[in-house]
Amino acid sequence: MNPTTTLDPTDPLADALVESSRSVAQQMCRFLIRLREFDLHQGYAEPSKGGRIVANCAEWLNANCGIERDAAREMLRVAYSLLNLPCIEMAFESGDLSYAKACALTTVATTANEQSLLDFARVMTDAQVENYCRCLTGRALNPGNRKHRSIAATPGRGYTCDESEPSQKPAANGVN
Repeated sequence: MNPTTTLDPTDPLADALVESSRSVAQQMCRFLIRLREFDLHQGYAEPSKGGRIVANCAEWLNANCGIERDAAREMLRVAYSLLNLPCIEMAFESGDLSYAKACALTTVATTANEQSLLDFARVMTDAQVENYCRCLTGRALNPGNRKHRSIAATPGRGYTCDESEPSQKPAANGVN
């Protein structure tokens, strides 16, 4: 091995991984758009190869694609939500957003906050976006609890969601 070689053999592999990740997002977006059209046209009501007619699109996906019904319903929710969120749909379609980010954003995005949420999502990880959106919807960490939720920015770590009892306030000396 020549010690003066500056070409890192992993650079093309790293580039290929990034491009593959973008391609996965693009394909998932296309899948959801097609799924939405299929559902709008009630394509599931036509007999499938086995002659079976199903009651809804989620059942059809389960029977024909092996996608679990809850996952299929979530895909349909996201697909229909994207109709009203063109910036998020465009970012997802171009591969700038993963399915996980698109899924999380569609739980909280409106036409009024879409762009700011999209800007946030572009620089955060999937987990950070999901956690932030859970905080915004009040489903963070322990759904159904009555704990107070606050969202805080942590330098270098993105946003975190903090839960504490509403009646508990930190003591002045930091000890409770």
